[in-house]
Order: sequence, then C-alpha cells, then structure tokens
Amino acid sequence: MSLGPTARASDRGSGQVFAFLLLIFASLGFGLSQVFSKMVADSMDIWTLFFWRALGNGAACVAFTIRPSGMGDLLRTLRRPTSVGLILFTEGALVFVALAFLLGAIYSGPVSLVSTVMATRPLFVFALGIVLSVGVSNVLNEPLERKILVIKTLSIVMTVGGVAVVTLATKSR
Repeated sequence: MSLGPTARASDRGSGQVFAFLLLIFASLGFGLSQVFSKMVADSMDIWTLFFWRALGNGAACVAFTIRPSGMGDLLRTLRRPTSVGLILFTEGALVFVALAFLLGAIYSGPVSLVSTVMATRPLFVFALGIVLSVGVSNVLNEPLERKILVIKTLSIVMTVGGVAVVTLATKSR
C-alpha cells in the first residue's frame, strides 16, 4: 500500500498506517452503501439507484480532481490518446456494465451473498495485475517481488475466506 501511485519499496513512506486506516473506512463506507442500497432497492427503480450512486462517486472524484495537482494530471492525461481511449473504455463501458450487474444482484438477492461474491474481486485484480506487469505488457509496472506476492496472496485468502466464513455462519443460524 502506498499513498501515491507507486508501490515500489524505495518509494514507500511511513504513511502506510494512515493509508490502511483510510482503506478500512472506505471499506466500511462501501459496505454500508451496499446494505442501504438493498434497503432502498425495494422502493426505487434500479437505474435511479444507479444514478444516485454515480452522482456520489462523481462528486467525490471531482472534489479530488479540482486540486491544482489533479488538474495538471488531468491535462497531461487528456493529451495522450491511448490514455483517453483506455479511460473511455474502462470508465465508460466496463464500469457501467460492472455496476449494472452489481446493482442488479443487490436488487434481486440477499446483500450478504452479493457481498461474498464481490469479495472475490481481489483474485481478479491480483491475476490481472501480474499479467499486466510482466514481459512485453508491463503496463502496470507493479512490483512482483516474492515477499509482496506472498503478502497479496495471504491477504486475498483472508479476505475471500473471511467473508465466506461470515456469510456461511450467518446462513446456518
């Protein structure tokens, strides 16, 4: 974990505890969001729910982008056609489809099951991160040191396993 866009050991600072706390609060916020989304899904159209979620996400992103350093990054990115194309594809298409599926799942099933299945996301991020950081692709330039890979693997096992155990324990009651 790092506070910036790099995960290189030489670039890591002492802010990892702060970053971890931010991550915990973000996870709590997203968890509450899913539970409350399920509560209002019975009284609201799924696309209206999607609109409010997107509006909240957009407002948070705009708040961080309008800083001077954020605007500089935005302008540099907009000058690179490859970056713009990837952003349009990922944020315009992939995120739309993923959120539509997520909201559809929350709308039609128990939120605890949806949360459990969504807990498998680290597996995909881990696998794609490795694929996109080796050989010719080297798009992400993530460190693939043995220690980091072991920590990531243990974290994924704990995350997916923990959520599955909690879900199974509550289902058996």
